Amino acid sequence: MTARQLPAVIRLLCVAFLFCLLGGCKGEAPFAQKDGVWHYRTATIAQSDAASFRILSDHYAKDRTYVYYGDSYRDGREYYMISHDRVRVVKEADPATFQYLDQDYARDARAVFYEGERFAVKDVASFQVLNYGFAKDTQTGYYLRTPIAGSDGASFTELGDGHHARDKARAYYCDYASSRVEKGPGVRTTVLRGADPATLVALELGYAKTPTTVYYRGQPVAGADAPSFETPGGLAEGVDAKDKNAVYQQGRKRAAPAP
Repeated sequence: MTARQLPAVIRLLCVAFLFCLLGGCKGEAPFAQKDGVWHYRTATIAQSDAASFRILSDHYAKDRTYVYYGDSYRDGREYYMISHDRVRVVKEADPATFQYLDQDYARDARAVFYEGERFAVKDVASFQVLNYGFAKDTQTGYYLRTPIAGSDGASFTELGDGHHARDKARAYYCDYASSRVEKGPGVRTTVLRGADPATLVALELGYAKTPTTVYYRGQPVAGADAPSFETPGGLAEGVDAKDKNAVYQQGRKRAAPAP
């Protein structure tokens, strides 16, 4: 290690120490039995049955009577400086059929749950967790647990960028709109007009393309040359994409590329 590298290492160690000091560093397994009673970190699960208790994930557990969800939170009144552990009974969950899926999703014979909260799906038995907030069952696709209207669940798949998905008939751009949007916060889904879902390729920064058309956040980019269009990174400030004729920023043509 060189003298030049040493200050950076010291800074990293200081950040790691501060993170642990504030409660972000947990060395032990989240669920643990202490003196015959189960705990989630520092929170006691007083009503748990030790003999039938089973750990399902870092957050879910169950016994013969209840399903539990444990997590940690910070309070703004404490300036988010202190981490508090808590565990709650998952309401309406059936311990006998409850199983953990993936990415904080779980289900029993009657319902699907996310972070310990039940939400509505069209077909519980076929529900499948995808990546980047997407999921599906045999009836429909979902984005952030919101059904994508008109989607075909059997053929639904996400395209790897966290926003684009497709099924056998249509392609979609999905996003979460903040409260600053006029219609209020919530999931927004845009169908890519004229896109052939079989040939759609997701790029970066909200872009996608077919062999003939470029899209930005679900809308066609006028005049863009699809075969040469790319989002390579390392472009000039104020530019996020380019093709052989021009450069672009947030789906708008900016200027001709430098020679």
